Amino acid sequence: MSAKHPITGAPIRIMRTGTQLWKDGKTLCWVQNTHKKHNQLTQQIITVGLEDAKTFSPELCIFINLEPGLKEFLTSSSAKTKNMILLTKATLEELTLDFIKENTLHNILCLDEIEQLYPHAFDGTPYTSWNGTPEHAVFLVGVILRFAYLAGIPTDLQISNKYIKYTTEPRKLWLIQQYYEPEQSRRAKEINFCLQKNIENPYIDKILLLNEKNLSSRLPESDKIEQIILGSRLHYSDVLRTIYETVPPDTLVAFANSDIYFDDSIKTLWSIKMENKFLALLRYDVDPSSQEIKLFGPRPDSQDSWIVLSDSVKAHNAETLQDFDFPFGKSGCDNAIAYEMLRKKFLVANPSLSIRTIHVHNSGVRNYVPQDVVEKPVFLYLDPTVIQEFQTQTDLKPFKIPNEQLYKIPDSFQTKDGLVYGYNSLYIENNEAVKTIWSAKSSKISTLTPYLKFEKSIAIPIDETLEGRFTKPEEYVLFYLSRILAIRQNVTGPNTAFWGPDGSTSALDWLRLFSWSEGQNPIPVISREKISQISCKECYYEPFRTEVTTPKKADIAALRSAFLYEIDPRNTDKKIVIVQSGILTPTLIAELEEGLIKLGYDTYVYYLGTTDVQYIPNVFKNGTILIGSTTTSNHYKVFGNMWMMPPGGKVIEFTNNISNTEVESLSVACEHTYIHSTASSTHDVISAISKIIVQPRINELLPSKPIFKLPTNQQGLHTHTNDSFRELAQLWQEAGFVTIEPTIVPFCSLNGTILYDRPTYKWLDSLPAQLQPPPQQRILVGNPAPKPDTAMQPWIFWARSPRKLQEAVKAHLPETLYKHRSTNCIFIGNVENQFQAATRDISWEAACDKWHLTKGSTYVFSQDEYFQALATSKFGLCLAGYGKKCHREVECMAMGTVLVCSPDVDTDNYAEPLQEGTHFLRAMNPMEAKEKMAAVSESTWETMSAACKQWWARNASVEGSFKVTMANL
Repeated sequence: MSAKHPITGAPIRIMRTGTQLWKDGKTLCWVQNTHKKHNQLTQQIITVGLEDAKTFSPELCIFINLEPGLKEFLTSSSAKTKNMILLTKATLEELTLDFIKENTLHNILCLDEIEQLYPHAFDGTPYTSWNGTPEHAVFLVGVILRFAYLAGIPTDLQISNKYIKYTTEPRKLWLIQQYYEPEQSRRAKEINFCLQKNIENPYIDKILLLNEKNLSSRLPESDKIEQIILGSRLHYSDVLRTIYETVPPDTLVAFANSDIYFDDSIKTLWSIKMENKFLALLRYDVDPSSQEIKLFGPRPDSQDSWIVLSDSVKAHNAETLQDFDFPFGKSGCDNAIAYEMLRKKFLVANPSLSIRTIHVHNSGVRNYVPQDVVEKPVFLYLDPTVIQEFQTQTDLKPFKIPNEQLYKIPDSFQTKDGLVYGYNSLYIENNEAVKTIWSAKSSKISTLTPYLKFEKSIAIPIDETLEGRFTKPEEYVLFYLSRILAIRQNVTGPNTAFWGPDGSTSALDWLRLFSWSEGQNPIPVISREKISQISCKECYYEPFRTEVTTPKKADIAALRSAFLYEIDPRNTDKKIVIVQSGILTPTLIAELEEGLIKLGYDTYVYYLGTTDVQYIPNVFKNGTILIGSTTTSNHYKVFGNMWMMPPGGKVIEFTNNISNTEVESLSVACEHTYIHSTASSTHDVISAISKIIVQPRINELLPSKPIFKLPTNQQGLHTHTNDSFRELAQLWQEAGFVTIEPTIVPFCSLNGTILYDRPTYKWLDSLPAQLQPPPQQRILVGNPAPKPDTAMQPWIFWARSPRKLQEAVKAHLPETLYKHRSTNCIFIGNVENQFQAATRDISWEAACDKWHLTKGSTYVFSQDEYFQALATSKFGLCLAGYGKKCHREVECMAMGTVLVCSPDVDTDNYAEPLQEGTHFLRAMNPMEAKEKMAAVSESTWETMSAACKQWWARNASVEGSFKVTMANL
């Protein structure tokens, strides 16, 4: 972002940051009757004994003995407001459990049991069990509450700990402002009001007024105020020079405009380590009518007060102060000082959501000139932020395994939402979805919450969607448990804790379907309903999966690998599983069973909600055809167990409208063929099953092979090189599917049905009228759209060289991973006629990394090289050919290369139409093509690529193309 100086026209570069601070300097002060009042103001305080508890009103109290008056104190309203009260075991026993229950004392902790309750907090500490002394009790509280500093403990009694340091007196806070006398009385009242509020602020120790002239007679009486006659309008260099020369070491210094005052939120300052930090604070305005205090904006380009540590200023050379020689109140001064402090290596932040500075300016008096802007080449904008309780750690150390990425986090806690944090750090990956989970859940984090301890655990962020799956066993298994199993199998091994499904104990029965290799140990599964967090020595964190709507193949492989029931990898095509659901009523199922049994099928029925969990594997294992009917919400309930079937099965889904992409994607991950059928009646179901299952089975039982008629000795227009579809027909014969016989008829046919393999109807229309097939003649059409009012039907399409393509698939070229596909988008083609010249516009080259378009010349690539090029590309551009389809669509899908189709490419007229968003992207022009490709994430591409390969296997492979053809005869 950039701007121009309104007067000079010089360019100004705008930088913007939202740096967040955390409470890395929290101090716990043990106060006793000899301490000054100041100690209790800037630090959280703790007392030992009843007298000091009454004197100082601390947030934390320790009572070692049952002193006279303690019972009365514990029943008072004051005791109930304490953050924590620690009593010894002996004192608790004297008070009795009944006393504690009767008085609902929920904020009490047993001092003797701290070590047992919170062992994680004492790593690296030589003394953990309470030794009976008050100073050790204070130390123990400081550790479990994560304080960085302890004050008030004598040096000879201080205990070593890797987290806590010791200090004596808190830092003083000085405020620097310039006081002046406005001409307007209303404005003068506002300035005086702010000064008086700062005097009354107990956290401010001294106020330095760097005035243009002596205004002693106008100043209020206060020991805090010291006036220095500056003789000129206040510049930022004056403030920094005063810090450099006058302010004592180790002093916090705030400086602000004269119409600003600080409220008690400034106390938060003593929870931050201020070394080399510079705070620039956005103001809060006072609404004149309601007197409500509201944040200004919030705007990143405005700050009215600043805070720094004097030592950090003194560490720099005084000669650099000239960089700050611009006045308060000049436009852009706040952006300029933020930039200059950044240049001096300060950490610059605007924690105004935690520290409030109040701006009082309702008089309407303004003296600055907006066009008079500080001249700097760069302005720094600062987004307002909050001071976090924990440090945010985003630089996690990767722990990689094949096809996965993990982060190994030692000595950490895991919440029931899969969030991981340490003693003083939050481990947050750079992902907006995870940040959203943290925003909703972080307020509930506390190491004082009860937890279970494990050596190892697996953490997977649980967003709202995944949390909903914990109550649905099939979805829990698919979307969570599969990932747990994959990580345990590949990395962590047994005895690694994870979260169990929600609900009744029957939900845990699903876990008994798997082998856990725990030996005699129980499965370390934790109930999210009973335990809110665990601690572990090693946590293996899997990053959040963005845009994941279905499991990956690796997840399904992990389920199958751990499945207790052996899955026969041989697909016998004889076991059918029918899920009683939707339109598949018991009556209809009985009718289907009777017919399917006659054809030699074993038929099993899965009754939703009534089948015992342990019986489910017997229903699904070794099933080869799964039939179900779904609504918009129960597709995983119906089809969620398809992973128990061996790869290569068929999944038939009946709906009353469009298909469910979730079921199709799950079928791809399970390596099954997905078939969708619209059904609104019993007749629709029976008709579809007859077409998909019964007729192909009858064809298999026929004693003779179908006869394929191949045109031979054709002349003129009807000559053919016998490549493309006719080469595919040769492959059918080699596979034993058909017997080829020659024919003088210019068109292919199978069992009397014409298989029209020409790009347009030019060849058909060229026949004399007496030879034209009648409208009722069944014709399966490969490239052009079926003619209306005829018996023509959409059919399959094919590659230019099906044999070479089949060889490329067998060579595993389509399995090339996303990360190994170095080309984003590719187009390789040839213009052989005027129709192709019209559709293959060279402007589409802009959408491609690789573009090769020859014109009637020898192909640049051999078929092998061509398929290799496709297999190393993520997307393949598709332009219409002689007809509205091209061999390229089939070739790309076989290679797992996602299609990007121009507007005139026909994706509808197939026996199984292509689905936009599943198999291809549609783009009206090259620019839109680039935008749509860029919007496809890796996980989405993987799902689309797998769907493309599955479509090719179902519709254009040797076996798939023949089955589709036979089903449509």
